Amino acid sequence: MPISYILLTGFYCFLIFENSAVSDPIPVDITFPFADKLAHAVLYGGLCAIVSVGMSRPPRTVSWRVLALVPILFATAYGITDEIHQRYVPHRTFDYADMVADFFGAAAAQSILLLHWSRIRHRDNAHSRSRADAGATSRPL
Repeated sequence: MPISYILLTGFYCFLIFENSAVSDPIPVDITFPFADKLAHAVLYGGLCAIVSVGMSRPPRTVSWRVLALVPILFATAYGITDEIHQRYVPHRTFDYADMVADFFGAAAAQSILLLHWSRIRHRDNAHSRSRADAGATSRPL
């Protein structure tokens, strides 16, 4: 993974840590149900996306299977450490549902990225095949 993505991942993790260290991170009351779970899903989906894009940059030396799983596992593991950290912050709690939201946010982000990359790869393969076919038929006899 390029150093720029390692630094970006570290900075993103730091921002999450700083936010979870505050007793009341969102001073405005959010009125719709499960708003905090949506926030967790979006935050950890973003973390997963940063790790995933960083791992996919050249020279990519990992398999597609590793690329599919490691970013989700990393984001989920960081979510667990964040919940443990919140046990020690006044007015914050350890919440299993937050960890579930972290996982689903990471899995959703990774699924979207993998689908996008699959479509690009399929398009590029089709384009390469059509160029090869055009080259084979345009040769003089």
